[in-house]
Amino acid sequence: MKRTTLFTAAALVAGSAIPASALYAPGDGSPELITAAVPAAQETATETFESLVAEFDKAQAKFNEDLSRAAKKERKTLRENAPVKAYWPRFEAMGQAGEGRALVWLSDNLRGNRDIKSKDRAAALKPIYAALVADHVNADWFGDAMKDFPRDSRILGLEDSKALLGTMLEKAKSDKTKAAVLYHGATALESEAPEESKAMMARIVEEFGGTEFGMLARAASASPADSKVGKVAPSFMGKSADGFEFGLEDYRGKVTVLDFYGFW
Repeated sequence: MKRTTLFTAAALVAGSAIPASALYAPGDGSPELITAAVPAAQETATETFESLVAEFDKAQAKFNEDLSRAAKKERKTLRENAPVKAYWPRFEAMGQAGEGRALVWLSDNLRGNRDIKSKDRAAALKPIYAALVADHVNADWFGDAMKDFPRDSRILGLEDSKALLGTMLEKAKSDKTKAAVLYHGATALESEAPEESKAMMARIVEEFGGTEFGMLARAASASPADSKVGKVAPSFMGKSADGFEFGLEDYRGKVTVLDFYGFW
């Protein structure tokens, strides 16, 4: 894998009063910090992404509980030392070791790391996406991770976002991934580059109409005329109650009854 250097919180903010290895250790309603060694990259590689996420989620749940119970004067200290700050170097090391989902965790939790100021977020986010695009575009989870691209594009900026989208489309191999990139990319560009956004939606309908994003793209551009009696029903993908995947195209020329239902 190409090793892409990521910005750490310590590098971005010099002279922090709390070391990056400080772990949140909630007490009985009062903030408390303990320090522990953060595993090096080679040590981090021995733990799984799932186990690290589970550990973080447990710490975050306890943090939220203690924050709700803490006195007002104690909450600032608690927030300044939330679990994200302590776990950031571990996910970063895991991402550098080749676990792409750890890079997604970094982008998802960027705003929660108070060591990274607003003005430094773009500098921290760009190498994260560079590593994702360089090595993980064709991972089976990449399309799902793209759902957060519209949010992150506001930090990355228009030109960098467009450049990343172009590289993603060049590297993507499956129709599902290409459609995901186009759909979430179109959503990201909708306000600042509306014509490019519309062109991307149109491309989804034309080239990847049989995917779930084809259905979403048609819905986004639908007009009242599209729902008139006698119009050809647009194709879409679905799954039966027993898990069988199908597309409406499979039943063209046959009498087909669609039963839509839900639970409330």
